[in-house]
Amino acid sequence: MSWLSWFYLAVLILALITTVVVDGSIKIAARTRWVRTVLLLVVAVVAAVVTWGTAQTVDTQVLGWFVAGMCLLFACWRRGLAFWAVIAGLGSVRVWGAISKVEIRPTRVEGRNELWTYVGSIKVSRLVFDRDVSDLRDYLLNHLSERQVTVITGTN
Repeated sequence: MSWLSWFYLAVLILALITTVVVDGSIKIAARTRWVRTVLLLVVAVVAAVVTWGTAQTVDTQVLGWFVAGMCLLFACWRRGLAFWAVIAGLGSVRVWGAISKVEIRPTRVEGRNELWTYVGSIKVSRLVFDRDVSDLRDYLLNHLSERQVTVITGTN
């Protein structure tokens, strides 16, 4: 096995550990983007089947299983509010101290609310929750000051 294959295995193991830790830290989960999840699962299955059927060398097998595993982990990545951060995606994890403002916006669907997170004046994430405004606001006030949390009335 080449050093690159060992590197792929190490990255996959670290990604698995990170996914499990982040998943366990989420206290209020956001709605799942089902289309994205299904597409990533399909890519993971296709990569696994192709790897199983065609990979001839150990390095090729490791690469194929790495691609399948990473797509599976991407599909399993949860978004939401953790005790330490707002987790909006793999590349969008914001610790509470970095957030300057949060807006809670009701949607047209009853009981569903959006949470817009800002760093400075730039909106960095938008999460959708099936939670009441009061639940979201109470949780946010545990981590942010009253002036940082705004509830927008009306619909988008």
